[in-house]
Amino acid sequence: VFAKDEDGAKDWSTLKLKRVWKVSTGREAIEDHNGGVVQTSTPVGLFQLNPNRMFVKYRSIIWDADMPYAMFFSPRGLAIHGSYERGLGRPRSHGCVRLPLEFSKLLFTVTHIGTPVIIAERRSWAKRSIIVR
Repeated sequence: VFAKDEDGAKDWSTLKLKRVWKVSTGREAIEDHNGGVVQTSTPVGLFQLNPNRMFVKYRSIIWDADMPYAMFFSPRGLAIHGSYERGLGRPRSHGCVRLPLEFSKLLFTVTHIGTPVIIAERRSWAKRSIIVR
């Protein structure tokens, strides 16, 4: 179980804080991209990892970006994936959930095809919770 707040993602699966990772979700904006309009928020709801779209190495042609350990969860093509960038912990993506590389590798190895993913709004400051069971 992971809950995202201003300090990052916390693993609450055993009700003890094991480790903290900073993650980034969507920027909550509508942007022009390649002649079209793109919603960049990370959607809330219950999703399932797509069994046909789990990749150790993946490159987005649309965003010209590497997405290591990509686990796609939404029909919009959004994924939970590793990131090489610094400064995670703030909304920065185009809707994906960006994780530190070491954490994305770990999560990829322990996650199964079809794993449910819950992304929910939290009331204080519209924070998001990211739960993977």
